[in-house]
Amino acid sequence: MNYNELLLYIPYFESDEKKYEMIVKDRTVLPYCSYSDKVVEFIKLLYRLDVLDKNYLANYDKIKEKYHSENKLDIIREADLEEVLTIMTFYVRGDRFCDGMLAEACDKKILLEILKRIEYLQKQSTQKA
Repeated sequence: MNYNELLLYIPYFESDEKKYEMIVKDRTVLPYCSYSDKVVEFIKLLYRLDVLDKNYLANYDKIKEKYHSENKLDIIREADLEEVLTIMTFYVRGDRFCDGMLAEACDKKILLEILKRIEYLQKQSTQKA
């Protein structure tokens, strides 16, 4: 698969541009994240390209102990493509149930590192071909 459309978002996730806003209405409503149009567009692209891991819960079980016990960015830098897509799916799907997971992935440059790893793996696979 060609991931070039996704890789176009690397400069955006490298930038200091605001990716989300925490919305606090009043004490009767829990705070929530409102993502920038560019982040929403990125998420829609993930679904359109069908790159999210459909079996991510089972696949995440295989890597979660290592992923949560070590430096997340280092784990991503060593992950294979399947693991990288599983980690990305963990944040995208997780944000549905735990508001702000995607914001954390933006703040900690996790999405950026995932995209850089995909770029590297794609280059490696084209060099072998």
